[in-house]
Amino acid sequence: MPSTKRKRSSSEAMSEEEEACALREQPPAVVEIDPDGDLCLEVGYDECNLRKSPKGQKHDHEHAVFYVVDSKVLSRSSPVWKEMLNERFGESRRPEPDQDWIVELPEEDPKAMLIILNIIHNRYGDVPRGEKAMPIHCLYRLTVLTDKYGLTSLLEPWAQAWANGLEDQLPGNMGLTTEKSSLTLNSLEMLLWIAWELGSELLFRGVYGYLVLNATVDEGRLIEKNFKTRLFSTGISKPPAVCEHIKAERGKVISNILDFKTHLETQAKKSGMDQQS
Repeated sequence: MPSTKRKRSSSEAMSEEEEACALREQPPAVVEIDPDGDLCLEVGYDECNLRKSPKGQKHDHEHAVFYVVDSKVLSRSSPVWKEMLNERFGESRRPEPDQDWIVELPEEDPKAMLIILNIIHNRYGDVPRGEKAMPIHCLYRLTVLTDKYGLTSLLEPWAQAWANGLEDQLPGNMGLTTEKSSLTLNSLEMLLWIAWELGSELLFRGVYGYLVLNATVDEGRLIEKNFKTRLFSTGISKPPAVCEHIKAERGKVISNILDFKTHLETQAKKSGMDQQS
C-alpha cells in the first residue's frame, strides 16, 4: 500500500486562545473498490473543522481515504478522468513497475467520491437508496462532484427518490410563501442546485418561487429579505444565470401586481361613476 503524507490541518492555524486540537496523524483508511485495481485515489485530507457551541469548542475531524480502483473504468466513465490519467498528463503519469500509482484529489469529498466510484464499478448495492438516504449537504456535495467530472447522468436511477425525499423541506411545503424558510439560506441555495442537476422540476420550482417572492434588489444584487443576506455570496454552486432569471421574474411579478392594482382602481372608479349616474 502507498505511503501516507500528512497534509496541513486547519488546527495548525488556530490562534493561541483556542484550545489545542486533538487531531493526530494517522494512515488514511484504504477502501478496495476493486481488489485488483491498478490505481489508488487519495481523496480528501486531514482536517479539523472547529465548531463553537455553548458547551465549548468541538473538533470535527475528517481524514483522507485511499480508494483502490480500476483506472480503465475511470477513463471510460469520465472524459475528465481520461485526460487526467493519460500518460501525457504530468502529475498522473504511470509509475515505475515497483511503485504504486497514486493520484491525489485533496479537494474532493471522500464520501461523495465513494458513491461515484461504487456506481461506475457496478457496486450498486453500496449506493444509498430511498427517499431519506441523502441529506441536503450530502447530495449537494455529490452533485457538485458529478458535475465537475461530467457524471451527473449516472445518478438518474436514484435521482427521483432522492429529490422526493427533499420536497417536504421546501419553504411552505411547496406552496408559494413569503414566510421565512426553516432552512438556512445556504441550504436553500444547495437545494436549488440539486434540483437543477437532478432535473427535478417540482423541487426547482419550489425553491425558485420562494426566492423570487423573497428577494429584493440592492445595488444590482439580490438580497434574501428574511435572512438579509446576498444570494450565493458564500460560493455555493448555482444554475447558469439563475440570479438574472430571478431578477427578471421578480420584475414580472411586481409588474403584474401593479397592473392588477391599476385594474382594481379603474373598476372602482367606474363603479362609483355608475352609482352616481
